[in-house]
Amino acid sequence: MIDNELGIKKDINKSLRLRIKACNGGFLDSCAYVASIYDEGRNEIKKDTQKAIEFSQKACNSNNALGCFRLANIYYSNKSLLKAKKYYEKSCQLGLRSGCTNLQVLEKLNASKIIPLKK
Repeated sequence: MIDNELGIKKDINKSLRLRIKACNGGFLDSCAYVASIYDEGRNEIKKDTQKAIEFSQKACNSNNALGCFRLANIYYSNKSLLKAKKYYEKSCQLGLRSGCTNLQVLEKLNASKIIPLKK
């Protein structure tokens, strides 16, 4: 791996290119990783919420729990709580415990009464 803790010089651009290639090759956890890079903006990679959504959605559409969870986090941070709830629920159904936990938090907030679903 390019961006590890083994003392190897990190090259985020190369890592991103390889992860995108892996994502396009069907390695869906790589899609979620790419989404996290775009969602957070790392080093010289600028934050790009649309790209983050695109890569998360690709993984989630193929029933990748991590992709659904990443997508939910993006919507949550952008105050789209109903969309966040939808994808936390899906990640939970796919077996990701963190998705279940976050879903419970949103249900306690009664997210359906806070912010209407944006289409």
